[in-house]
Amino acid sequence: MKRILSAAARWNGSSNTSASRARKSCFFGDSEQLQAIDAGGAFRVLLERLGGTSVMEVVRQREAWQRSATELLGRARTIDALRLYEVHNGIHGFDKAEAAKTALLAQWERDRTAGGTSILLASTRDDVRSLSERVRERRREVGELGADVVIETSRGARAFATNDRIRFLRNDRSSTSRTVRLARFLASARARCT
Repeated sequence: MKRILSAAARWNGSSNTSASRARKSCFFGDSEQLQAIDAGGAFRVLLERLGGTSVMEVVRQREAWQRSATELLGRARTIDALRLYEVHNGIHGFDKAEAAKTALLAQWERDRTAGGTSILLASTRDDVRSLSERVRERRREVGELGADVVIETSRGARAFATNDRIRFLRNDRSSTSRTVRLARFLASARARCT
């Protein structure tokens, strides 16, 4: 609690500084955020003492049912949100991992031929490698990839081809967040990539 109050005092101090200079301060945050990740506790104290407003409109999802599901997740009604996804064919269950991969690749192929884009995510490196190899095979079959160039990376030698799509991760170990960046491999002038 001492930590929460000291963080709140710092925020309150910056608020008083703004008031003495005839400026307005706006604090944005999530009062439900875990303290270990962010100053959720301090923000909660300020919210209780000073009051606040909420932004409730979801704008990232295109479909109304997706916005509703996001709002349900925000109110910790996970089961209701998942039911919405299930009703709208957004969740698929499989008995075997290979069946799930096959269905995922089939959806990727439908998206690709329709001119759309998608990203395939997997929980293990082996699954990522397996899916990537199958996607590259298909893209090579239809003439979307050039010849392979082997490049030494920090994780060993990897083959890249012109038009390969690459996902880079940058981990911030202090906050357990990940930054995902997508790129398209154009050409190689060097034999090493880190």
